[in-house]
Amino acid sequence: MIKGQTVKTVTTMLLAGSLFLAGSAAAQGPGCGTGQGYGRGKGGMAGLNLTEEQRTKFEDLRLKHLKEIEPLRADMQKQRSSLALELTADKYNEASVKTIQNEISKTQNTIAMKSIAHRRAIRDMLTPAQQKTFDARMLDRGRGAGQHGEGPAYGRGGRGNRGGSCRGCCN
Repeated sequence: MIKGQTVKTVTTMLLAGSLFLAGSAAAQGPGCGTGQGYGRGKGGMAGLNLTEEQRTKFEDLRLKHLKEIEPLRADMQKQRSSLALELTADKYNEASVKTIQNEISKTQNTIAMKSIAHRRAIRDMLTPAQQKTFDARMLDRGRGAGQHGEGPAYGRGGRGNRGGSCRGCCN
């Protein structure tokens, strides 16, 4: 039988791990970051037949986006750690928990909006024919095609890739 402090320690560790996993999934926002993006093959987004100029532009956009969201992801990690500490404190402070959760929500929204702008910038660099393929992928992404890398429209965009953001389209 586990006694007092050990139960509290185990519970704290389980809670912190659960918060980390749940927060990682939530932080990624829609599309870019959920693994439901556009997929990349060698040298560019799979199936779009990018020109060398487009590949360069895509990589520039990708790098810019990752540089913008990496500090936000780091902030979110700190916020999640603060939340875990508040949730496991001996004296529960509901106001503090609400404040921290609101900060997490704002950061998640900022990441999501940057991801949306990033996807649009990618779309805008494509030719009309490439945009059709890109648009079809965007519209199909919630229907299960391409999960875990299945389906021609997704390249490697399945869930469970790296834990970073922008993984379906950029990594």
